[in-house]
Amino acid sequence: MIKLQPADSMVMDSSKKTNIYPANIFYELLGSSILMSLNYQQTLFSRNRYSLDFLTGINNFEYSEFDFANSHFFFLNRFSNKSRKFFFEFGPGFKLGGSLGEKKLGYDFSWNTSIMKVFNNNIFFKINTTFSLSYLYKLPEDPNSEATFYYGYASFPLGLSIGYRFNNKSLLNSSFYNEELTLPKNLIGINSIMGLSYERLLYSFKNHGLYLSVNPNIYVFKKYDISNKYGHNLFMRNFINYVQQINPVTSTEFGVGHIYYHERFSIFDEFFYESSHQISLNMGLRVTTARRFIMKFNYSPSIWASNYNFTYNINYFYYNLTNGYRRFLIANKFFITFGYIFGK
Repeated sequence: MIKLQPADSMVMDSSKKTNIYPANIFYELLGSSILMSLNYQQTLFSRNRYSLDFLTGINNFEYSEFDFANSHFFFLNRFSNKSRKFFFEFGPGFKLGGSLGEKKLGYDFSWNTSIMKVFNNNIFFKINTTFSLSYLYKLPEDPNSEATFYYGYASFPLGLSIGYRFNNKSLLNSSFYNEELTLPKNLIGINSIMGLSYERLLYSFKNHGLYLSVNPNIYVFKKYDISNKYGHNLFMRNFINYVQQINPVTSTEFGVGHIYYHERFSIFDEFFYESSHQISLNMGLRVTTARRFIMKFNYSPSIWASNYNFTYNINYFYYNLTNGYRRFLIANKFFITFGYIFGK
């Protein structure tokens, strides 16, 4: 028997003992971040027309010789109208930002206020303002002068977002919703950088779970250039992810993890070693394409690096050059995984 509570589209299924809290995944231009960000918003508590939401967003981009990492975290009070298609939300939070090359992050306390309109197809638009107490940090424009380049979220207080709201409301009358919501215990797969992926369910409560995600990747390479560089590298990604199963096909996930890069390489027959540790956030969408097959779409940029001069990108490493030129490819932040479920 399916019951709808007078909350923000939260679904309660007493026969299967599941509860589904709305989750939003959206793209924001300006506003809470610099230039753009991908965001994940999860309802934590809901009653009548009020809910308490957790919102986080991630952004990582390059400008000249700098690689900027930005992330933000808010707890939002949300109020809706009778139709639950229009929302007003506000709340406090803080933001992290910095240059990965500087190996440090600044922080700033902020306040977020927004209005949101949800359409019948669950696509929504949001306008928000974000006010910060100060600029996150400033970078010297010229080391030999006092001129500074101010850089921080306070430069762009107004943001515009578009996204999709996962609340299962459109599936209440669907026949396949009668299937039981069960989180898989194990998942093994291969990702878009041709690396292995293994996930293990650590803890579950109804249709919510915590997963350990281990992604080992090792490559042997040879580059035929003037130095005849060759060697091998290790790319190890480990995450703890929170997963909520929205329906038998779709789940959302958010987590944090550690990435380790290590390369042993030869230049003109002389061997060198280089490594880097990074802290990364992760958000994604999981789609079960068949009974035991799954696809995952993840965005996992780094927010801190111990040595960003040595950075993994596709199947090779690249370096900061003295003239500040670097190739920028997005494939080291977005990942697609094809997996097989067992032990469900």
